[in-house]
Amino acid sequence: MSMLNGTDGTSTGIGTQYLNLLITQLQHQDPMEPMDTEGMTQQLSSLAQLSQLESIRGDMSTLTGLLGGMSDETGSAFGKVLQLTQLSQGVGLLGKTVVYREGQGDSAVQKEGTIDSVELTADGIRLRAGSAAVRMDDVVSVR
Repeated sequence: MSMLNGTDGTSTGIGTQYLNLLITQLQHQDPMEPMDTEGMTQQLSSLAQLSQLESIRGDMSTLTGLLGGMSDETGSAFGKVLQLTQLSQGVGLLGKTVVYREGQGDSAVQKEGTIDSVELTADGIRLRAGSAAVRMDDVVSVR
């Protein structure tokens, strides 16, 4: 952590300290030589960027936590990202009607169902259409 951390170690703490300092400077400035507005604008811009970076850091921590909680056969980061992407796509199908293949090879038939839920199972993402558990790879079309 840098020496500029706020009292709580976040950009909010830094922002509070900066605003307190700014108010103190404005209260004690020489009226004949007021504070440089360009410098103050740059400082405020830097503070806004810091706040955005802190938000991104929080989002990345959340994503890292999600990826760390997921598992696949290889345990690779790519596998986890792929699984998260498929899970996201599955959530996008909730409430939609899909046509899917059921069975293997020549005995495979096409069925239709509305996606009720999305599950993360040991062998991948499964869409629930009524009582049927549909693999993402078996989805033929979305209506």
